[in-house]
Amino acid sequence: MDSPHDTLDDVSALAWVQEELRKSLDTAHKALRRTLKETESTFESDLDDVEPTQLRTARQQIHQGVGVLELVGLPAGAALLRGSEAAVQRYISKPHKLDLAAVETIERASFALHDFLARRLAGKPVSSVALFPQYRAVQELAGAERIHPADLWPQDWQWHVVPAEPGVAPRGADAAIVAEFESQVLTLMRKPGVDVTQRLSDLSAGLAVGSEQSQTRTLWQLAAAFSRRSPSGCWCPTSMPSA
Repeated sequence: MDSPHDTLDDVSALAWVQEELRKSLDTAHKALRRTLKETESTFESDLDDVEPTQLRTARQQIHQGVGVLELVGLPAGAALLRGSEAAVQRYISKPHKLDLAAVETIERASFALHDFLARRLAGKPVSSVALFPQYRAVQELAGAERIHPADLWPQDWQWHVVPAEPGVAPRGADAAIVAEFESQVLTLMRKPGVDVTQRLSDLSAGLAVGSEQSQTRTLWQLAAAFSRRSPSGCWCPTSMPSA
């Protein structure tokens, strides 16, 4: 599901956004195609390197699309176009590197966005994460180091108060518990089992009770629950790093 901020109820505004984006992105695509033709012509002649003028035009048009989507509260669409903008920016300093595959990747991202908006306009349920394949493609083109579906699924973060677990003795975050925690984690990595996960859960619960700050207390309560998440204490060995 999308967050409330990713919902656009004004159908007329959405229709306007769709039309404006269509114009801007079409202009951007044409500019990219012109650069591609100029690059091919350069290879076949003795002309100097291709001027990045058309690429700057493409970047500007895409950037305008980012602004429009942010303005009307469609952050996932804005994130997708921001990736396309970053990809184009990367080619401005070396336009001769632009190839057909790169242009088509950017175009596919735009087409996916058009489809996303059309579905929203038609009142069909569609998740922002549906844009992830194209988002990942343009981010890879832009040379991004971290790409994750959560980038398209913004959530309003807030801490929740978790009820305290009764009968747990408070523990302070001193050197002794740090050493014990590290020892139990190493044991868990080498030989997962019920005993070690239960011990980690107990340590976390004690730290939660001993914490004065509510956010820190909640964090340790979550850690305690996570350590007890499986009745068998199964932290699958295949998912654990080798010691």
